[in-house]
Amino acid sequence: MERWRAEKNRLVTTIEFADDGSPVRNPAFPVASAGFNALVAFNARELASVVGDDGLAVAADELVAALDARWDDDLGTWADAGPTAGGSGRCRTADGLLPLLVTEESARAARVVADLVDPAAHGGPAGPTGVHRAEPTFDPAGYWRGPVWPQLAYLLVLGAVRFDPGAAEQLAATTVAGAWASGLAEYWHPDTGEGIGAIPQSWTGLVLLLAERT
Repeated sequence: MERWRAEKNRLVTTIEFADDGSPVRNPAFPVASAGFNALVAFNARELASVVGDDGLAVAADELVAALDARWDDDLGTWADAGPTAGGSGRCRTADGLLPLLVTEESARAARVVADLVDPAAHGGPAGPTGVHRAEPTFDPAGYWRGPVWPQLAYLLVLGAVRFDPGAAEQLAATTVAGAWASGLAEYWHPDTGEGIGAIPQSWTGLVLLLAERT
């Protein structure tokens, strides 16, 4: 934790700002996250459908195509591009499965959804693990190393329902069970539901939307 805190403090010093003082880039932190780009594409499609922006819809589709090119069939996940592509960017995480929100590749989606409810992969009685159980870094109680994060679980349910409503309902039910067991915690143990971090945490209110699906 101290090592990461020192690294974050260093990165703050390399942020570049626009003339108006707004942060615009950080050349010391090159990242091409599959998960983040999936969220960009997902929200761009949503916005385009509301405002009727055909150009935005086309741009979103182009980003989805680029994401689909990042699929790793050996790992069953979408891998990050950029400097981490051959290392930590290939770690199987819930974040790396967010392209489930936008992909049209049904065979890949079926594999991902199966992993999300498989107790040997991401499945758990209290929700989906943040890291695949077979990863060496998996720690069900470690910060960003395996616990259930409700905002990610919510997004994965939205992705899963596009391809397998039954599995999406199961994923929603386990996440809701974990949230209640944790006391609506910030995040929690995927097997026991033990709450970790802030208890309660406002974003865990998302489970009220998931409860409507169960």
